Amino acid sequence: MHPHDNGKPFSNRPHNGKERQVGESALEQLIALARPRRIVAIGADAAAAASRVAADVPVFGVRHPSYGGQTQFLRQISDLYGLPPAKTGRMASDSQHRPEQQRLELEFTL
Repeated sequence: MHPHDNGKPFSNRPHNGKERQVGESALEQLIALARPRRIVAIGADAAAAASRVAADVPVFGVRHPSYGGQTQFLRQISDLYGLPPAKTGRMASDSQHRPEQQRLELEFTL
């Protein structure tokens, strides 16, 4: 559900209204099925969407790691999960990724 420019799957753009509606509807259904104790939303847009649809579930927003946010993201995730501080390293740029190397990770804190 990552919005991108046509033909450029590793680009980034804001969701349009229809995409946001579909995403929030899917998120509502996922929350109803998984019944998480909390939601960790990566990025301000994700936190706003989760807050709109998850009235009874605490939403913790963390900085998105792109555009220079990696250090803050790692610190926030370490704090949320009670982990030792993560070492920061250089993240690969989008141009270095290949579709076969991509994976989607979903975590539910149940």
